[in-house]
Amino acid sequence: MNRKETAHWIEYWTEWDESQFLPSEDADAETCFHWVTEFFPDLLIFHPVNESGGGRNPQYEQKLNAMGRVKGIMDYILLEPFGPYPHAVIELKRRNKKKSRLKPEQKEQLERARRKGAFCAVCWGPDAFKACTVSYTHLRAHETKANIVCRLLLEKKKTYQYIFQDALPCSSGDDSKVRGSYEY
Repeated sequence: MNRKETAHWIEYWTEWDESQFLPSEDADAETCFHWVTEFFPDLLIFHPVNESGGGRNPQYEQKLNAMGRVKGIMDYILLEPFGPYPHAVIELKRRNKKKSRLKPEQKEQLERARRKGAFCAVCWGPDAFKACTVSYTHLRAHETKANIVCRLLLEKKKTYQYIFQDALPCSSGDDSKVRGSYEY
């Protein structure tokens, strides 16, 4: 799993592998939602349906806008505080990072959420979404941005081990810094 921290959000992705490709963005979203509800059934998370359709029908566009459509809104919103963050927003992109780019309005919404104190992430594909969600839900209340520079997860059966590093970028091959584990 690759992880990169930017000024306003954290990016998660795996190397592009066409064999792992799901046929549609809807399939990616369904995979993520089914996974999160299975492993975190009590987590208050939702996917706001924010239609972009209706471009050929001006009346329908006006109706969507009147109902509160927000351009660039994130795909998943977690209304649970973890660590120093009151909530999280996650933008799910297609797995192929070279072809799936953030739109300017999505960047603007990520920046707005970060200014409000949110944990903000962009995930390319369901595997990245899973790593991001586990990373966020396992933050400790006493941790701050100063001492959470990087946390990686290694999955061994049903045990997640945490690796802490002092500087970015993260390296998933360094097992020497394991500090604890958590079992589901």
